Amino acid sequence: MDQSQAARSESTKRADRPHNYQKILTRGSDKKLNDKMHKTFLKQKIRKQAVYALNKYTTGQVATIEPEAHEHLLQFRQEHLKPLLSVRNSLQCYDLSLEFGNYLLDFSKDGRDMLLASDKGHVAMLDWKKKSLNAELQLNEHIYDCKFIHQGFFALAQKQNVYIYENQGLEVHQLDNIQEPRHLEYLPYHYLMVSITNRGKLTYTDVSIGQTAAEIKTKIQQVN
Repeated sequence: MDQSQAARSESTKRADRPHNYQKILTRGSDKKLNDKMHKTFLKQKIRKQAVYALNKYTTGQVATIEPEAHEHLLQFRQEHLKPLLSVRNSLQCYDLSLEFGNYLLDFSKDGRDMLLASDKGHVAMLDWKKKSLNAELQLNEHIYDCKFIHQGFFALAQKQNVYIYENQGLEVHQLDNIQEPRHLEYLPYHYLMVSITNRGKLTYTDVSIGQTAAEIKTKIQQVN
């Protein structure tokens, strides 16, 4: 077989190869490279699907904000986005004046109610969709953490103990078994309030009866 016939034979073989031949070839040679190429392929596929859906379900020109090379998306504020939104969505924009120190934030399980608590003792619970204030407290002491619990009740890690309040802001319970709490978490399917104190004691409290379910002394000397 001369060189011209060999060249034609090789050309025919290349034409018969599938379009993903290079991907198939790479798959068995370098696992890291293959994983990287696979992730890139998935990202491109998702991006194409998003663009297709955007063009299919929207009409007219879609307003966008594109940052310059020296800008970051975090620099864009609500007032920059509001002129680009529809009238319905622009009505959802509002400002909260938070003037009492640094705030902690938590949402109820259904995502409707928002709980705000500051390190200077200001507490507010509101329905963020209706923009209505349900409860507001000024406790005049440091609040280390805040957490929603069942049926609209919420808990605050105050200076000495954990206190539970109902949805109108009235105190209904004081957990004396937790001294100097610093962080809170709630397990809704078990009715357990999990807390860690300034000295590193981890406590599980059954909030339905106010009794300690378990205590663990960790090796943490001081919790900020």
